[in-house]
Amino acid sequence: MQCRLELHPEKTKIVYCKDGQRQGSYQHESFDFLGYTFRPRTSKSRSGNYFVNFSPAVSNKASVTIRGVMRSWLFHRRSDKSLEDLARLCNPVLRGWINYYGQYYRSALYPIFDVFNRILVRCMRRKYKRFRFNNRRATRWLRQISCQQPSLFPTGRLGFNLRLDDRSRITGDRYVRIWESARVRFPRATRPWLTDRNLTTWRACRIHRSSHVKAA
Repeated sequence: MQCRLELHPEKTKIVYCKDGQRQGSYQHESFDFLGYTFRPRTSKSRSGNYFVNFSPAVSNKASVTIRGVMRSWLFHRRSDKSLEDLARLCNPVLRGWINYYGQYYRSALYPIFDVFNRILVRCMRRKYKRFRFNNRRATRWLRQISCQQPSLFPTGRLGFNLRLDDRSRITGDRYVRIWESARVRFPRATRPWLTDRNLTTWRACRIHRSSHVKAA
């Protein structure tokens, strides 16, 4: 009995499931299915050892779709809404994404929900005047809110907390303090006196100094 079925030329292919035991190299080593991308990934065993496993995670196409839906909410134009109102609006959708795509390799969702965090920061900068020209202060305030109310958004309860941008204001470099004790104190990488309060004064003095050099 013939069913008269035809295979799709692009979706039908033979994929090599590469992992720690199968280390060959072939043309197709990954495939997308139901919003997941199956490919070799680094995994951690129960004993704490790392190994290469052929496992699924959220696909790039699904990630682009999720980011587009987040941006379509236009939170930066809803300055009249509180955080509780925004949470009631988006929590069912966020919870559905986390429950579906978070079943496997949940860490792949971190870059996606970083976009949601930046959207919230932008909304708070439009809502409150004290955050309008200070992105770090708005991020720090939202992180305090997420620590006080972890169940406000499902992303905060599952570990997708706001990440503070600790890069230097001048050079954009990020410094990490590896080890320090009471006897050994490392010097600060950036200017310790450059706080939010006197940053404007420091910039004004720098502009004034450069104008005098050009005039001379």
